[in-house]
Amino acid sequence: MYDFSELKKYVEQELGINTENAKSSFTIIRERLTFKGLQENIHIDNEGIFYIDDDGKKHKGFLYIEIFDPVEWKKRGWNEVPTFHITNCNVIERQKNRKNFDGHYVFSNQPVTDVKDANGIEHDLPVCSNCMKLTPEFNSVINSTTYIKDYLKPNFTDSDLPKTGEKSVIDVDMFGYTPDWEEKSKNYRINHHFTCESCGLKLNEIYTHGYFLETHHVNGDKEDNRDSNLQCLCSLCHAFSNSRHIQNYQRQINKIKLNEFLTLFMGKLYELNNPYINRVSELNL
Repeated sequence: MYDFSELKKYVEQELGINTENAKSSFTIIRERLTFKGLQENIHIDNEGIFYIDDDGKKHKGFLYIEIFDPVEWKKRGWNEVPTFHITNCNVIERQKNRKNFDGHYVFSNQPVTDVKDANGIEHDLPVCSNCMKLTPEFNSVINSTTYIKDYLKPNFTDSDLPKTGEKSVIDVDMFGYTPDWEEKSKNYRINHHFTCESCGLKLNEIYTHGYFLETHHVNGDKEDNRDSNLQCLCSLCHAFSNSRHIQNYQRQINKIKLNEFLTLFMGKLYELNNPYINRVSELNL
């Protein structure tokens, strides 16, 4: 049997976590960005399809069906894989009218190249022919990789480059975070010993408790990853960090996380006199 002694030493020394108290129950939750419960974040018109994040920023992308029966499609003579949509075509309108829209389509601003047909062959999704008719610049069928590369990625000219004193152009994901954000957030929490900078709650006794310590951008700019603009906040302190976060925690997935956090740490939060413990009712959990 392996005892992972070196790994345990690293976790204890670098992360400040007591491995003796660590438990082996760890669940990874992946949230798929679909229209179900997110209609207020999606805008569709003849200019394209956009995801509007919590900061009000618009991210252009496309819609496609992620889950389908390729064998059934083949029997009916349909495309071997679904097509992706880039505008408000008649197919999208028809699906809305049939109440077959919420949770049926997935939004993406990255290429989708791994959808398998009935023979198990992976394909890069082709664009919807109806969308093509509404998009004059398309004179031939393109795939999702070409759409992202040639139509969603800006072609910068000298006039597009930032002038002296202006903010540089930074690539961000659909939620507004920079590519190095996960690593930056992890290192910042490690350096602060997984301790909430607002109420002082320590979340390093059990490995999975680190899930409830979040890295907050003080000025609200997700591209500003300077240490001076970051804070380690437990889930409750983060929920009340500003009015926008109070609104964000009305989303079901955040409510589930916060309820779990309160169940685990309610006693300690009272002991630490957490400044928001008596305001939980405002979140309508």
